[in-house]
Amino acid sequence: MLALCAVVFWVRLGADGLGATEGHRAVPGWEMLDTGRWLVPTMFDQAYLRKPPGMSWAVALSSMVLGHTEFAARAVSATAMTLMALLALVFARRWFGPRYAAAAGIACALTPWFWQFGRAAEIEALNCMFIQLGVFLVADRLVFSRKSIPFDAVATLVAGLALGGALLTKGPVGVAIGAAVVAGACVATRSPRPFARPLVWIAVSIGSLCFIVWALAAQRAIERDVISVVTQSFSVFLWDASRVPGIMTLAPVAFAAALPLSLVVLFPFGPDATREFDDPSHRELHIARTLAWGCVLSLVLLVLAGVSNPRYAMPAFVFTPPLVTYVLAGWFERFGPRRRAIAGVMLLGRPGVLASVLLVGAGAWIFAIEPRRDARSGRDVGTALAEYLSDGSIVLADHLVEARPEVLWYAQQAARRNGRRVVFRWIPGLAAESGILRDEEFLLLRTDDSGEAQRMRDAGTLDGLHEMTALKVHTYTFSLFGR
Repeated sequence: MLALCAVVFWVRLGADGLGATEGHRAVPGWEMLDTGRWLVPTMFDQAYLRKPPGMSWAVALSSMVLGHTEFAARAVSATAMTLMALLALVFARRWFGPRYAAAAGIACALTPWFWQFGRAAEIEALNCMFIQLGVFLVADRLVFSRKSIPFDAVATLVAGLALGGALLTKGPVGVAIGAAVVAGACVATRSPRPFARPLVWIAVSIGSLCFIVWALAAQRAIERDVISVVTQSFSVFLWDASRVPGIMTLAPVAFAAALPLSLVVLFPFGPDATREFDDPSHRELHIARTLAWGCVLSLVLLVLAGVSNPRYAMPAFVFTPPLVTYVLAGWFERFGPRRRAIAGVMLLGRPGVLASVLLVGAGAWIFAIEPRRDARSGRDVGTALAEYLSDGSIVLADHLVEARPEVLWYAQQAARRNGRRVVFRWIPGLAAESGILRDEEFLLLRTDDSGEAQRMRDAGTLDGLHEMTALKVHTYTFSLFGR
């Protein structure tokens, strides 16, 4: 299992420059190490709380060992996905027996949606790992409990800390997934008793307390230092008339994105699934249905909340890897002719065939598709920008930081390698500033359809300045202005 994860998640992990939104995750973590300020993440001297600090903390810890590198930033996600595969194996073994348990871990490692984010410095993999650990422990205690009080206590504590980790990584999306697993257990067991179990509410309290303690401490630090903070309301991800088509199609789009793993959600349902067990209250069937309902109800709750971005639905599919073990055991030992034929089609005839196809797909992604992201990275552009900045330069920027902060970070590192100290400062609302630049200061402005440079030109802020260079990263164009 570890060898498979090493191939899928760790090969060429740091070969390409940061791109997309990776800079928004990596730079705050590196600034934590550089400044020693861990409570409130910053990016180019600006407090940055668009997301909670969990990923920044993880990047900082990883970079303590591996340095300020792309590999260190992405190692957080690769580690999270490797742990997810191992967790899937461990819980599948407990729930459905050891014979086919490895299939759960293999399925987790080879699901394209998972390995894409497991190889990027993004929040999704870390968030999913925390959610998976929490919901697996809750599901186990609700359905598979052997009435071990010490184990219940430890499981409740770890589940609560996992929920806290999810809240501190990506906010309340984990709450919907946690609620879904409890509701799924109620539906699967046809009883409301799971909602009354103390472990559920204790775990929720522990997780919430973790988030509240950090939030209060961060608020106190912000008020004490009288600093401005860039934030993002959760409401921007929820119901909005302009996003109705995306909201209505969230479930099918997410289901398609999680293929082929998402297909296993269908198997625990129906009369055939019930007839496969002598005892309809069999715990294997109950845990399988709890996982399947957990996935389905997670999607329902996200749609009801007005979520339109499929990335936010990715945690709904952390329920599914152990169901691969359930399906495989049924295919070999329990399914009737019809369900065995359906499973056979899903497995492309044999489990090894599907695994081989997915492994080839992972190889194609790693060695053929993923290297193209280097062309969209800000690494080369940042290095080129550094050539125009002398020692002691101070560069003010806004919209480019919002779009591609890695450009500024790479420029700073390139200048440092050449013995020059360059400071980048993020000034939100820079286009509204009308002050006169000092000799050592520069403006870094987007010149594309963001309108940033044009607004400053219309306001006369660029009078007396000249354009030193014009550069482009992916679809964004920008220029450096100075005296």
